[in-house]
Amino acid sequence: MKNVILIAIWFGVFAASAARAQVPPVDYPNVCFECHKDKKELLAKKHVHKVYQEGRCPDCHNPHASKHEDLLNIDPLKLCVSCHEKMKEKQAAPNVHKPFQGGDCQACHDPHATDNEKMLTSGKPELCTRCHKQAVEWLKKKYVHDPVGKKCYDCHDPHSSGNPRILKDSVPQLCWTCHKQTPKLLKAHAANFSPKVNCLVCHNPHASDQKGLLMSKQHKPFAGGKCDDCHAVNKNQLSAALKSDMKELCFKCHKDMKEAEKLPFRHIMDKPGACMNCHFPHASENDSLLRLPPKELCIGCHLKGKTEDEKKHFITHPDFNCNRCHNPHGGDNDKYLRAVGSELCMQCHTKSHGSHPLGDKAINPMTGKPLTCLGCHKLHNSDFPKYLPKDPKKELCLQCHKK
Repeated sequence: MKNVILIAIWFGVFAASAARAQVPPVDYPNVCFECHKDKKELLAKKHVHKVYQEGRCPDCHNPHASKHEDLLNIDPLKLCVSCHEKMKEKQAAPNVHKPFQGGDCQACHDPHATDNEKMLTSGKPELCTRCHKQAVEWLKKKYVHDPVGKKCYDCHDPHSSGNPRILKDSVPQLCWTCHKQTPKLLKAHAANFSPKVNCLVCHNPHASDQKGLLMSKQHKPFAGGKCDDCHAVNKNQLSAALKSDMKELCFKCHKDMKEAEKLPFRHIMDKPGACMNCHFPHASENDSLLRLPPKELCIGCHLKGKTEDEKKHFITHPDFNCNRCHNPHGGDNDKYLRAVGSELCMQCHTKSHGSHPLGDKAINPMTGKPLTCLGCHKLHNSDFPKYLPKDPKKELCLQCHKK
């Protein structure tokens, strides 16, 4: 019996070996080129992906079937980082470039071959301006920062960073890598110039029609060179110190804002930083010297930590700035609303649908108060069209009409 088993095992090993011997080695990549003739031409490019150059097509692609596009062996990002291991750490950074965050390495890199360095799909500035359309307008300005359109990655990390806007370093340290603190630079700025000052308070980092890349909208004292309107003078030298408490200093000219302090609902005016939480004191590219475009500015605080999808879901009026409904400084109403109830909506929606009674004609059974537009519609976070919180075919109406 033992001999029979040994013979059977021997025959099995022999048969398996014979079967393997009958399978000829696959001639990669030529077998692939029989159909993918266009890919063969890529080998003549200046920069060829090593794995492709060596004909190791199966390292990335399954020759038969896959649940991934282009017959990739695994998820695209996992596939790339399986070799480019340093990119795993980049994925964990606080600020990640959107294509990289979404695993779309091919948005910037060609996986096979290209004439551009680092396997980039196109040259500069097209690679960046393809998504960052605003950069096209920057290049038309009178004064353009040298890296713009040529070496965006001098300032920005193309993958991720611990700094906002994926900057390679914090400001002003990033600026000092090129703009050395020479006597000429110090002379061009105010006395007691601090190397810790944020350059972006006055300068546009990309382009401007103003000499010195100064931002286009400038605070009157700054534009007129009257720094001592706000800053103290010590022993005939201008100081970075303010003449008084920041808020009181602003109120000296902006007297209408002083009146806003009397409102029952005030927006961050009592918090540290006061006016500078939203406004730049010297110059800006935004109206009212705002630090960012209005909606972007509000979202930065009020939706901090939310994903892009969560932000989009929250915003029900995508074409409006927040100050269309909210007073940015304060008001008589909660949430700084410019009006309450239906009155707020009818500032824009002058022709209501009229199919449902409002006000004293209809009492909202859920609140016991007169029905307003907000009885059926939501200002934010709606799940259905027309800013409805529930399914209008049934669930929405049954909240009140139970019989």
